[in-house]
Amino acid sequence: MDVPVSLGILLTFFASVWATFNGGAVYFDSAIMFVFLLLGARLIESKVQKRTTAALRILTQLSPAMAQRYLTYPQQALETVEVAALQAGDYLLVAAGEHIPADGVVIGGDSSCDEALMTGESLPVSKNTGSQVLAGSVNIHGALVMQAKQVGGATQLSALIGMMESASLEKPPLVLLADKHASRFLVIILLLAFISGIVWWQIDPGRALWIAISIIVVTCPCALSLATPGVMSAAIGIMAKNGVLLAKSKAIQAMASATHIVFDKTGTLTIGKLQVREMLSANDVPANAAIAMALACQSTHPVSKAIGDYLAQKNSNQDVPDFSNVREVPGSGIEAEFEGQTYRLGSVEFARELHAQEISIPVGFAGQTLTVLANKYGNLLWFALDDILRDDAIEAIRKLKDKGKKILLLSGDRLDVVNKIAAQCGIRDAHADLSPAGKYKVVQKLQTNGAVVVMVGDGMNDGPVLALADVSVAMGQGAPISQSRSDVLLMSNRLLDLDFGMTVASKAYKLIRENLAWAVLYNVVAIPAAMCGWLEPWHAALGMSLSSLIVVMNALRLYLLPQPVYLMQN
Repeated sequence: MDVPVSLGILLTFFASVWATFNGGAVYFDSAIMFVFLLLGARLIESKVQKRTTAALRILTQLSPAMAQRYLTYPQQALETVEVAALQAGDYLLVAAGEHIPADGVVIGGDSSCDEALMTGESLPVSKNTGSQVLAGSVNIHGALVMQAKQVGGATQLSALIGMMESASLEKPPLVLLADKHASRFLVIILLLAFISGIVWWQIDPGRALWIAISIIVVTCPCALSLATPGVMSAAIGIMAKNGVLLAKSKAIQAMASATHIVFDKTGTLTIGKLQVREMLSANDVPANAAIAMALACQSTHPVSKAIGDYLAQKNSNQDVPDFSNVREVPGSGIEAEFEGQTYRLGSVEFARELHAQEISIPVGFAGQTLTVLANKYGNLLWFALDDILRDDAIEAIRKLKDKGKKILLLSGDRLDVVNKIAAQCGIRDAHADLSPAGKYKVVQKLQTNGAVVVMVGDGMNDGPVLALADVSVAMGQGAPISQSRSDVLLMSNRLLDLDFGMTVASKAYKLIRENLAWAVLYNVVAIPAAMCGWLEPWHAALGMSLSSLIVVMNALRLYLLPQPVYLMQN
């Protein structure tokens, strides 16, 4: 982009110097105007860039420089240290109004924290003993004593900054195509300027050089090269402020072109905080509950967490078995060996594979998520769990359908449970009893038929299909493996924010295409005009600057998108 700019300024200046001593027209004024307009456009571009990268700059400023660390806890002696010197396990005091210096857990105090820039949650979140706190959030009310769990580059804040920086540096396919042609376009323009100069030397030698300079200046590929960065930066910043974090900027183009949106059920359409409503024992062996609790503690899946919490309250005094050969089967459950026997905690089908017995669902357990503890002799414990549909799930699905997107629900749960959720959300295309491989095949078939698929998932069993989808969206509360394989991270855990993100992506992609179209149209008109000698160098300087300014200002139209109503209410 700077090659034609430099050539235009240098050629105009030195040609005018030569004309000053040898006679002929001079264009010092054009060179000055060129520099003035160029710097003016660059000044506006820099201000726009600062605005569009505001979210990233704010995130980088969230981590405090210093922290108060206990020398020996629970003694009250404190020392002030640099945040970079903190280590996992340190006990810290965070006064009201200060930023949390590390990810950790509260061990004393009662307050609330502003996590808006971290999670998109607009309201303060209450914090007391046992609560998790995030580096970068603001302690609002009372002092908190916390123990650091992740520090420095291991914190969630550092991960978010890294993802946003990576997304801002990446370019979607359309942008790469434009950049590729911009460099080729420059070579063509230099050849056209050279050829035009030779032709005009035969017609009017006094104008030949100035026409060549006008061609170089007026067709400077600034507009083509600036057509996308401003829009991309604005889109990334707007999404981040609304709890939608882009890990890969290519997702914008794919989201704008998406035809199908596929949802997981547990932890995605539902809040993922399952509760055990009832437990049924097939015998009176107390050790079974302890075995189930120990197995549940081996997994981060929402079902395992719910069972573990339920049994911990009922059997808090029982000894925890020491398992061997623990293995988690994604989408099915946990398997381990204890005292020479193999135990499984998971889905009904997973248990049936172990003991090969026919299973009849207990009376009253229909329509609920079922998990069983089994060994080779049969099922030992039944757990009936239910989940709560997200408050915004129904509205979000409706809005996405209004955009013309086709919605699918893929779940490993039983058909009656899946149909119940699908009916509540108005989803007609629902698939139940799917393994991770089954979900993978469904999405693969959609893509084979030409669909552009956005997959929204939460758990570990969604990893393969998230990697396959054109755009993978992981919930902020989801399993780390699903987040690491995702293109978009829904930090707010609000499905309405996903709908807003789709709106931003569509608008951004539209603006990128408008900018590219304008850049092409401008050059189609400007090149023949310059070659015909209709433009003076100052005309070329004005046209180049205005064309660049137009695409930059057009990118700002992204900020005219109305904010979601629920955010304004909060």
